[in-house]
Amino acid sequence: MVFMMFVPLRVSAAEQDQVILGPDGPGVAVSLNMSDAEEENITAVSVSLKVDAGGSGLAAVDFEFAPELSGAECGYRYFENSDSTGRLDIYAVTGSGQSLFREGMLDLGKVKITPNAAAGVTPVEVSYYEGSFQTANAAYGAKTPMVENAWPANIQLGSGGTP
Repeated sequence: MVFMMFVPLRVSAAEQDQVILGPDGPGVAVSLNMSDAEEENITAVSVSLKVDAGGSGLAAVDFEFAPELSGAECGYRYFENSDSTGRLDIYAVTGSGQSLFREGMLDLGKVKITPNAAAGVTPVEVSYYEGSFQTANAAYGAKTPMVENAWPANIQLGSGGTP
């Protein structure tokens, strides 16, 4: 008699929870992908990003929220770490009770980075702080998405890089 073992299949990339970072001019576009986000009516998200400019002393790190979030309460906070990197905490909450996600995706916005004028060409890496992607809805409260792959985005600022 032959017994069959049932092995769970790996979830396709479209169904994974993801923090997607990509170069966008002098900044980095930030999108979130969450399986079942609309069905779960996710009305609040937060995520943290690490900004590493190799200790060159960036002049400013800001965040510009996507136009789709104009009806939501949004905010961010940036602070320098002791290791010469920075941490950017971002959040968005809708007051309407409707999901922030459309078809599992949320275009959160863009990290805008202004280099120090004296820094010259500045390579910058923006990456995801593991475990920082948090969500909530009114029915069950908080949920931590399981992000398996979050690749950093690398840009160059200053003379010879992106203006």
